[in-house]
Amino acid sequence: MKIAVVALGKIGLPLAVQFANKGHSVVGVDVNERVVQKINAAVEPFPGEAGLKELLAKTIASGNLRATTNYAEAIPDADVVVVVVPLFVNNDFVPDFGWMDQATNSIAEHLTAGTLVSYETTLPVGTTRNRWKPVLEDKSGLVEGVDFHLVFHLNVY
Repeated sequence: MKIAVVALGKIGLPLAVQFANKGHSVVGVDVNERVVQKINAAVEPFPGEAGLKELLAKTIASGNLRATTNYAEAIPDADVVVVVVPLFVNNDFVPDFGWMDQATNSIAEHLTAGTLVSYETTLPVGTTRNRWKPVLEDKSGLVEGVDFHLVFHLNVY
């Protein structure tokens, strides 16, 4: 299975590594060139996650994982796109959608039929359906539920 993971931070990178360790072809996208370079060199960009260093080295060496800043290298023909871009809120708990909007626009520009797009972050109720579904449809020319699928997944700990 071809999987794209958007945002290779402290949640996205371990997730990408786990997918790659299970034999999937994974391309991670991140806006930080330094993070991308470290990952492709099999260097853990933020040490401390148990076992990540070893699995990162293993999955990079196997060719199952690579990182890029270019959405065009990751999104087209992906079976699944997992979006783990953080959503920040200000002191009044108003969300700043800037990074997520940018990621969604970039995904939509390269989205192909048959893809499942999964948002895995904390979002206000209805955001996926009311904010990002229209963007994905408008920019890609595809129809959700017909040409691609869209889900929101919240991890509760």
